[in-house]
Amino acid sequence: MMPTRVDGLFYVNQLLNCVFIVDICICFFSAYRNSAKEGGVLIKDLRAIRRNYMKTWFPIDLLSVRARARARP
Repeated sequence: MMPTRVDGLFYVNQLLNCVFIVDICICFFSAYRNSAKEGGVLIKDLRAIRRNYMKTWFPIDLLSVRARARARP
């Protein structure tokens, strides 16, 4: 295993990881509007919010954090 270089890019990478992790946490609690076909209603139910997020952006957000963690020089 290669040693991790601690330089400016390391700290930028860690900051971006923190931003994405905070974004993931916020998305689990943020209301959303369903499609216009379904009435465009604001969904505030936590179970529905979490289910929707897990089906839509969560995998992409999780991969972006994992990819940054593995992309160390």
